[in-house]
Amino acid sequence: MFVFSWKALEELHSTFNYPSRIRCAPLRSPGGEPTKELNCNHGVLISDQHFDAFLKCRTKAHFTFSSARTGEPSHRISDWQGHIAENYQKNCLDYLRSAYAADCFVGTPRPEDLRNAKYPLILQPLITTQETESHVHALEREAVPTRKGRSPYVPIRFVPFEKISKHYKLMLAFDAFVLWKVSGQIPTKGKIIHGLRHAVLNLRLDTLIHEVQPLVGMLRTLLSESSAPDPVLIKHCPECEFETYCRKRVTEKDDLSLLDSLSIKDRTTLNTKGIFTVTQFAYTFRPRRRPKRLASRKEKYHHALKALAIRDRKIHIVGKPELAIKGTPVYLDVEGMPDRDFYYLIGIRIPEEPSYLQYSFWADDIGDEETIWRSLLRVLERIDNPVLIHYGAYETTFLKRLARRYPDSAADSSYVSTLITGGINLLGITYSQIYFPTYSNRLKEVARYLGFQWSQPAASGLQCLVWRQQWEETRDTSIKQVLITYNREDCEALEVVTRAVERVAVFAQGGCSVSGDATEVCVHSEDVQNVSTWRKFTSSLPVLEEINEAAHWDYQRDRVYVRNSDWRRRSNASRTVLRTVRPRINRVVLCSAPSRCPQCGGKKLKAGPEQSKIVYDLHIGKTSVKRWIVKYLFHSYDCLRCGAELSPPERTWRRGKYGWNLIAFLIYEIVELCVPQRVTTRHVNRLFGLTLPRSSVGEQKKVAARLYQETRQMLLRRIVAGTLVHADETPIVTRANAVTSGCSAILTTSSTFTARAARRRPFRSS
Repeated sequence: MFVFSWKALEELHSTFNYPSRIRCAPLRSPGGEPTKELNCNHGVLISDQHFDAFLKCRTKAHFTFSSARTGEPSHRISDWQGHIAENYQKNCLDYLRSAYAADCFVGTPRPEDLRNAKYPLILQPLITTQETESHVHALEREAVPTRKGRSPYVPIRFVPFEKISKHYKLMLAFDAFVLWKVSGQIPTKGKIIHGLRHAVLNLRLDTLIHEVQPLVGMLRTLLSESSAPDPVLIKHCPECEFETYCRKRVTEKDDLSLLDSLSIKDRTTLNTKGIFTVTQFAYTFRPRRRPKRLASRKEKYHHALKALAIRDRKIHIVGKPELAIKGTPVYLDVEGMPDRDFYYLIGIRIPEEPSYLQYSFWADDIGDEETIWRSLLRVLERIDNPVLIHYGAYETTFLKRLARRYPDSAADSSYVSTLITGGINLLGITYSQIYFPTYSNRLKEVARYLGFQWSQPAASGLQCLVWRQQWEETRDTSIKQVLITYNREDCEALEVVTRAVERVAVFAQGGCSVSGDATEVCVHSEDVQNVSTWRKFTSSLPVLEEINEAAHWDYQRDRVYVRNSDWRRRSNASRTVLRTVRPRINRVVLCSAPSRCPQCGGKKLKAGPEQSKIVYDLHIGKTSVKRWIVKYLFHSYDCLRCGAELSPPERTWRRGKYGWNLIAFLIYEIVELCVPQRVTTRHVNRLFGLTLPRSSVGEQKKVAARLYQETRQMLLRRIVAGTLVHADETPIVTRANAVTSGCSAILTTSSTFTARAARRRPFRSS
């Protein structure tokens, strides 16, 4: 086993200023798995696959790196996503090849060709440094020559979705980060080609690369650990190949992440209090009487009550939920492609004794969307006083969006507005008032708890998107029928949940029991017994009973002090902690390396550690002045020939942390407008959100005085060197009366100096 000092190796690499190793390899191994090179000389080699997994889940990143066999051999959703990404990548590569024809290079070029920007377009290069590697989709040479130190190539990524999230922007920045480490040239621009029409999204990479750097460090620390982090359930789990393993582990531990509505911040807060399981969390619920002044407000969501419902396997109620259906109930469920804002399947279920009516409106493509919308409205117009019942806000958005998209589809425009306002969002009623013993409030979990089952056990909204994409690719009628059946069963499940909510609402109003079924035993939150199960402590010694009583007191202190005075309370009250708010950085500048030493002309430069400088300044526009904060990232360099210390070419800042525009603004208010320094400090802090101390304005005044010292001396020298100084004093009062005079000095040279002085002294006429 060999141990190297990587810090010394990086310094040696930056000293000689040559590019890192670049190699060419296929994107996929013959088995279909992403290639991974783990060189013992390089330690932890982080690839774009690991970084992609890290952005989604820390546990997944560790499993992916360690090749842990905890994932499923075949995961239907993740496998399909990989299939879609691979096909879209091939499509985009063919698209770029047709645009560049013979000027396209496939693979990884030689290092000198990459530095000299020999090829206009490079496809599928595998770029590897000592610690990172990335399967870059494409590199495009910029048409306009870039500045020295900037990369002539623009990294390109292919994303099959219409909407681009921050995840894909960071993946593009990772490609640029690896390219920077290889060539020593910083890419400042990047492109994402996405969607069915190959839309191009241009991005500036300065700030994104700055975000990627600490993430790579965190990932390297994570992968260096021998064991993976404890699994938790997050939103990414349904599309992850490790879902079954993680969910099994989390369920065995009864972890708090099982509660879908509990945020990471709330979960961390509970962990600091020693609460790690759902059962523990259930014991923290305490019923509270709702004040009359808050009776009109919406009830807040109680996570602890949700945990209590799961522990007791009973439905818990808060307040008095109301569900009044005044009209003909119409159960509505809509399927769509959120990425494209396209709705392709509308299902409605209308109860009619002794049976029901079911309608399904299908759209093959975006051109059929208006047709199914009009068909829906025609059916609803034939129903007497329809009341749309849906689960969640997705259907509400659907109604509003299509009403705006096709305004001429209804004879009366107010009819759609009536449907929207008269509709019932069932989730809005159950969310904070009815707590089912399920880990989430999704329709699938609640309906399954009530006894309903889908024909497809793996049915979910995400799986529905996969089925739709498979149908668009194959046009298989069996897949279409699966989607229609899934939509119809969602409507049935919605009716089952609605009937259960009606029974719970009757129970909350003081009616009879909801049902004899054990799965619908309801408990009102106010009836929860707030009594400890521990027996009352008794002892033959009264002193021990007093000590036991004192153990339940809440001192509201960090420590217990054996004192009778309140000195501790007074000292804590006098201590006020000011919360420091760090303003947002407007721009991040990555300073380039100097090409040679300005003193001896040497090219062998040794780079020091990375440093940063934050400058607080003002940005003066045509009609506005605003705060402008710039962060500079740079290295200091030493010339190996003459030993001179060099700074980057972009270094224009001074030693202080305030820019020249801010200093000019302060001097203008103090000197020209005669505003006191204390008032100027308060104005600047209030207008621009800065935190200048009182003494800072005086320091900036000294800085400006030193800056104009040479100009002042030059003016004095020209006054003294002039042949004529003409003084005019007005008005003049003779004898002993006081005089206020204005003095102007006009020089015989080309310069003019004007001064005004006020004096009070007697003037005598000769």
